[in-house]
Amino acid sequence: MDTERFSFSELESRIDAMPDGPVGMLNRPRWQYWLDVGGGLGMIVGLLPGLFVHLMTPQMWMLTMARVGLWMSIVFFLPGFLRSVWTLALLIRQGKRGDAAQLDHDFVAFSGLQPWLAKFPRQTVEQHFRFVQVAQNRVAAKLSLFGGGLERFGILPLLIAAAVQIKAFTSEGLDIPLWQTLPALFIVITYLIGLNGAFMRLRMQLYEAVLGEALERRPAE
Repeated sequence: MDTERFSFSELESRIDAMPDGPVGMLNRPRWQYWLDVGGGLGMIVGLLPGLFVHLMTPQMWMLTMARVGLWMSIVFFLPGFLRSVWTLALLIRQGKRGDAAQLDHDFVAFSGLQPWLAKFPRQTVEQHFRFVQVAQNRVAAKLSLFGGGLERFGILPLLIAAAVQIKAFTSEGLDIPLWQTLPALFIVITYLIGLNGAFMRLRMQLYEAVLGEALERRPAE
């Protein structure tokens, strides 16, 4: 038996080294990730003046801050949005053939992980399999408690927050009710946290599937 120690870091490295296959174009590139983060920060910057105006004497810098935040959101979100629309159009054009080709690719690629997993004792694989199941449930529980599954609504929460931000941009006196500003800030922050957590949970589900397949292929010890 190989003395190499199993780790999720090594598993992730091996998965990351795999070719993406036909739908790899849908993967969010690193540059888009950081642009999305910048867009989220821009929305927060643009919404904060609507809160400041209720806490202190309105100043011209608040209006400037709201406008800067809106332009930050547009500049940072637009490239990723256009790329997503383009790649989605290409995927729809491929149709069912593209889906089948991706399944064929994934079957071969993930089967290639099994020889490496076979080096480890069944007990080791089972322990990590159970651990990732528990971790996945904990992440799901925390997301539900904190954001209530807000990320499931797609970009709708961001559009609602953007509407409040645009209203602040067009209002010379930042006359935005507090009951609109506070929920909009909450939506943006929880949406970004929830979206990151959703991606984390998807990765854990992948680990669970790979480890589960490794256990299915091996007899009980």
